[in-house]
Amino acid sequence: MANYEQTIQQLYVAYFNRPADPDGLAHWQKVIEMQGGSLAIVTAAFASSDEYKKTYAGKSTVEIVNTVYRNLFNRDGDDDGVKFWAAAMDDGKITINDVVAFIAAGARNDDLVFYNNKVSYATGFTKALDLHPERSAYSGDEALAFAKQLTSAVTTDASLATANAGMNTATADFVAASRAPIVFTLSANADTGVAFKGG
Repeated sequence: MANYEQTIQQLYVAYFNRPADPDGLAHWQKVIEMQGGSLAIVTAAFASSDEYKKTYAGKSTVEIVNTVYRNLFNRDGDDDGVKFWAAAMDDGKITINDVVAFIAAGARNDDLVFYNNKVSYATGFTKALDLHPERSAYSGDEALAFAKQLTSAVTTDASLATANAGMNTATADFVAASRAPIVFTLSANADTGVAFKGG
């Protein structure tokens, strides 16, 4: 049985700049296996997901392409490259799936190092979510935003080593945040209650 873990993590980094969640990783692994190694269904699902819509909502095609560059390499794309891919998308010659694949495949030098380090960190992060509280905590907009922050900090080999050294702290932070109390007011002249997230 083929292992598509790295490929799936590459897609999560490229589209969303974050590690896969364990359930998502397992699900897409099975899908790719059933498709004989084809990524078509996975990339189509990513490009139509709620997370994709939230991430890219209101952005021009140029901004969408540039976001892919930033996700992969922590930098803006060169103007000519961004405009080339954006124009091809606008003309219907390619889709976002093609843009992700082409830009990732063209990674060289520091870009390749940064991309590989991000994927390495993402792989380790997902594996570190090995307990139920950690898996449960890695959901919702706030948790995903935090994961994106962590992934964005990974570029050089040194930053990867630092991020890996703090992996246990990061997963513990997810669990702690998911259990933090939220104070809310029911109505005017009503008591203030406390609701707890997480289990």
